[in-house]
Amino acid sequence: MNATQSTETQLLLFLVIIVWRLARKMRERPIATDAQRWRLPLILTAIGGYETLSLTGGAHKIAFDTADVAYLVVVGALSVLLGLLRGTTIRIRDRGGELTQQYTPLTAGLWLGTVALRLAADLTASHGLGVAAAVTGTSILMMFGLSLLGESVCVALRTGEAVSDGVSLPRAPRSRRRPG
Repeated sequence: MNATQSTETQLLLFLVIIVWRLARKMRERPIATDAQRWRLPLILTAIGGYETLSLTGGAHKIAFDTADVAYLVVVGALSVLLGLLRGTTIRIRDRGGELTQQYTPLTAGLWLGTVALRLAADLTASHGLGVAAAVTGTSILMMFGLSLLGESVCVALRTGEAVSDGVSLPRAPRSRRRPG
């Protein structure tokens, strides 16, 4: 698979996953308190990272230069930050001892903003900053995974979960009452 086919495949997969995720998360659902919360973000980050790193081999090798590496670092950090921001907008409720989560319209709007910002960054990087188009294209899934990781971390922190050996462990809910 060449870099163009890989980019097209990643873009299609990205669109399918985001539509599926938005539709699923707009409904109130129990918060996963096991490895499920981390599975999709880690898989996407790993696949995208592998695809991006594989650009250095094969028939059409790309040597990462400073602009490529800077792009990956900056857009990766931005992806995590946008995920953290989205995580703050997710509605979390206690339903008789079971925590649930639900995307809000603001969360969905931030998803659209994340996609738009990513497209703008890709166009600017590849046309104005000298970043290889293959690097911006093949890193789509990695950045999507990083964004989902940021969101998952935020939800885990908001619900008081501890993370141990890749598995989230529920903690007792914090009381909002003041003593006395």
